[in-house]
Amino acid sequence: MKSGKILFFGILLILAVNLVFAADVAYVVENNNKIDFVHLIALGNSGLEADIITDDMIKTTDFSMYHFIFIGDGNLRNAKYIPDMPMILTNSKHAGHFGFLKGGRTKSLGANSNLMVNVMGGFIDVYDSPSVKLGGRALTFNYLPQKFMSEGLVNHASTATNEKNKMGSVVAFNEAKKSCFFGISETKFWNYNSWNLFDECLKFVSGVHDVRINDDTVNSVNGLRIKDTVSNQYLLSEISELKCGMEYKVDYVTENIGNFVEDVHFFAELGDFNWTSTKTGLAVGATTTTGSKTFMITNTLFNNQTYVLQVTAEIDNDENPSDNLRMREVIVSGC
Repeated sequence: MKSGKILFFGILLILAVNLVFAADVAYVVENNNKIDFVHLIALGNSGLEADIITDDMIKTTDFSMYHFIFIGDGNLRNAKYIPDMPMILTNSKHAGHFGFLKGGRTKSLGANSNLMVNVMGGFIDVYDSPSVKLGGRALTFNYLPQKFMSEGLVNHASTATNEKNKMGSVVAFNEAKKSCFFGISETKFWNYNSWNLFDECLKFVSGVHDVRINDDTVNSVNGLRIKDTVSNQYLLSEISELKCGMEYKVDYVTENIGNFVEDVHFFAELGDFNWTSTKTGLAVGATTTTGSKTFMITNTLFNNQTYVLQVTAEIDNDENPSDNLRMREVIVSGC
């Protein structure tokens, strides 16, 4: 057996083993030959794990275990058993069944030059080539014909043409159902624009990973609180004084403002003194003060100088890491 075939069947074995565990996404395809590994890579890049659900497994699958459904390639005979829930549809055969069309069917469009789509009035190409190879067939994408699109759909990327019978949506959102139609089907030729459009589709359906250290916590400076443990007073000066031989407590509030339960890792430092902590399973909308630290200012750790207290909260694939870092200045005296 050739090494390429060994690798392919090895990947399929790994995917089959993954079915034992609950993943984030139900990736539905006709059979294993229809799996598009570019889609799986794109999901993985966003920190999402997928279970492969072939057509013969649909009836016995509990889709409520999954955050959303990804409808991949092939003819799904059991599509009627797939529940109405957040979804990405890349399958051009079932747009009507899943509520993206009120009639008709999807169409495909090709060109002799690089295919373009219209996004908010700007034209961008979606493949890195006009054809599969020099002199080969033209690359195409699928689209929802404008006259058949269901009510409530929001067009995100449309066909870049003035021909009435070729106007439609290549990427469309259904805000009520949290679903996305994605018609850029030739994944082997995706360029930077295609990956970005897919990422936007994915974020619309799945939500985002996002935590932050709040900057408006009561008695804090830029979100970081320092309390003198003897006087029980918070230090509120822009550059607060820490005295040698005194004990202080640092704390802060971290909030999960994304759409996933998160494991958050904290890293804090004050000069050469540092500490770490982890909050496991921070629920959506929840807050935590994990990472608080009480310590003594001593001349073995600090000198009489200005320091920056710095705290970082980290999760995988954070949508907005800029609000994960908080800093404030302090001055050490008496050492």
